Amino acid sequence: MEKTSTKNKFPWLGAAFVYLMSYGLSLSFLGARFWDDWYVNFTLTRSETMQYWKDMLGFFPTNRFIEVVVLDRNPVAFHLVIFFCFFLSGYLLFKILEKLPSVSYEVNKRVALLFLVLPINSARVSMVTIRLTYSLVLFLAAWL
Repeated sequence: MEKTSTKNKFPWLGAAFVYLMSYGLSLSFLGARFWDDWYVNFTLTRSETMQYWKDMLGFFPTNRFIEVVVLDRNPVAFHLVIFFCFFLSGYLLFKILEKLPSVSYEVNKRVALLFLVLPINSARVSMVTIRLTYSLVLFLAAWL
């Protein structure tokens, strides 16, 4: 069995540094609510929100479970999940590229680090982006 070299591992320190430099300030307003967060998460009651997601066609069927039951429409929880899911997406991309023989470790590392700092979703501070965020993570995990 071939053992993976330690130099081909995900660059945790560098990735954490560039990611925190790019998006770390979002941790300073974890409790913030933005304009598109108000209707579903703050003006509707819990049961109205559950019905809202039940009636919405085209959305992931677990929205009401994840957003209402698990995260309890809590802005801090939403922002932390979004923050960590985007970082996890960078890691998953690294692992996907690692499986391609034509991509060297250096190129893979640079692509993963670039992916972490690109404004893939510039509205990531908004609670409403959570479904896009976990959908991206699920997509990359399934691809891997």
